[in-house]
Amino acid sequence: MAGTQNQAAARVGGPQGTSGNPSSIQVNGSGTTPLTSSNGPAQTISTDAAVEAYIQKLLKVTTFLGLSVQVHNDVAKVLKKVEDDLDYVHNQQKHGITSIRGKQEQGHGYHSYGCAIDVNYATAPYLMHEAGEKALDAALTPVYNRIAWFVLGRESVIPLDITKLNGAPSDRDRLFAALKEESDAMRKYFGLYMQDPDTFLGPYLTSSTGSANAKKTAWAGVPQGTVPSTTAAFKQMEADWVTLTGRSNGPQVVLKGQPYQNPCDFGMCYPQATTYAKEGNYKTAPDAPFVNKGNAVRDPRNGFMDFDHDVVKALTDNGFTWGAIGFGGESGDVMHFELSALGAKVGADAKRAVDGGS
Repeated sequence: MAGTQNQAAARVGGPQGTSGNPSSIQVNGSGTTPLTSSNGPAQTISTDAAVEAYIQKLLKVTTFLGLSVQVHNDVAKVLKKVEDDLDYVHNQQKHGITSIRGKQEQGHGYHSYGCAIDVNYATAPYLMHEAGEKALDAALTPVYNRIAWFVLGRESVIPLDITKLNGAPSDRDRLFAALKEESDAMRKYFGLYMQDPDTFLGPYLTSSTGSANAKKTAWAGVPQGTVPSTTAAFKQMEADWVTLTGRSNGPQVVLKGQPYQNPCDFGMCYPQATTYAKEGNYKTAPDAPFVNKGNAVRDPRNGFMDFDHDVVKALTDNGFTWGAIGFGGESGDVMHFELSALGAKVGADAKRAVDGGS
């Protein structure tokens, strides 16, 4: 998700010092300008610290839809314009946004410069295509397609369509609608069909729509074009849960009117999660999109997008790039919005500042 080391390193390189060592730089006594403009005893601090000192002067704590966030001064102005477009002062509508994060420490892409925000961090994950996660993406592709085919009768837009640099408003609107459908489909797939298979999954598999969709869906151990048994479909859903969450302790299941805390209670355990190795020179190993992080508990039963089209439209109409569809091959970061041009400029300015204006 936005701000992880893999994502930040792939898209936005941080400014470097002039010493040939990117980890440190000589500065004057104030710690904010290069040694070439000496004013007081010299000291050596990390490049990140020098950049941070520069950036701190450009930040402001503001509110967006009633939520406090620290961002670059110019970002604060744009967020105010977004609020005006949404007529927030009169209607007080939050458009599904319940949390917001802005400025983060150095090494977190444009967040480091206060030029990006994350909304609904816990419920709007980085679905796919994060740099350094090819092995995980290979496992995620059939999961997203399976959910879309089984519930919606179509292919998922997540593995490919969202990566096509969708900049036009018509693309944004089309893909928002498709992603919202898939988010709702995920809620149904795990929240109804897997959680209470007797009540919902079995009857759906025997319905005309459910059986037709099931025949188009790829199920492990089931011939293509065949409707799986309730047990086979349920086991597949368990495996998909584990792939998406990286956890083997899925939700409580109801079977024949009896609630079970663990499917192992009736002989159908969740499989063990796959552990992925770090790829290439990336600092971190791949992590599943719904992995729990800190206080953020992620649950596919809630889907992956709970803010509305109006706020996405207002943000993107005012220049924000939406990480879900706007990063080409690295699209999929549902929570993330950034002012890309401003972030690039601030980063370049910071580099010149710590380099002594060179």
